[in-house]
Amino acid sequence: MKVFQWLHGEIRAGVSLVKDERLGPVIFLGEEGRGRRYEKIALDRRNPAEIVDGVVLEANPKKITLPTRDGKPEKVFYVLERQNSVSESVLVRVNTQWCYTRNSQGTWETVSGSPETLISGYGAHGDAGRIGNWNDGLIVMRPGETLKISPEGGHKTANYALWIGKDGVPQTATWEDYETLMAIERS
Repeated sequence: MKVFQWLHGEIRAGVSLVKDERLGPVIFLGEEGRGRRYEKIALDRRNPAEIVDGVVLEANPKKITLPTRDGKPEKVFYVLERQNSVSESVLVRVNTQWCYTRNSQGTWETVSGSPETLISGYGAHGDAGRIGNWNDGLIVMRPGETLKISPEGGHKTANYALWIGKDGVPQTATWEDYETLMAIERS
């Protein structure tokens, strides 16, 4: 699948990787710390996704489940492997971090279809994350599916639509513009 990133109302091809001491190059979602949660998505060890200038442009997410052991619950995580077939689905990182506004939350919700959130982390403001927060996740989307994204910032930011067109390319617009586009398309 092709990989994209939605951030600050824009879509870019590919997702940047950062270096992790133990796992090598990873996608780092969310933030580390109290009142926050981070997730790392590494590359598959046997069949890693291709990296071009520090960015993954195409990859398939592979789910790995570690069984219950020594009283610890089952653990599920994802790695990115090299794309092995053509898919109409796309993998989109949605990061709702925007601008600090007290008591605002950055989130997304499904409007149409059934996009699948594979994994997500979140960041926050304040000592324990009580002042405001934002979500950051990897989502599998297919043509015809739409998300409504509410970036952190409350009244300072607009809501956005993220949808996958019939050609399989993600598109974004402010929610107001999206509603206008859909009304024109229906008429």
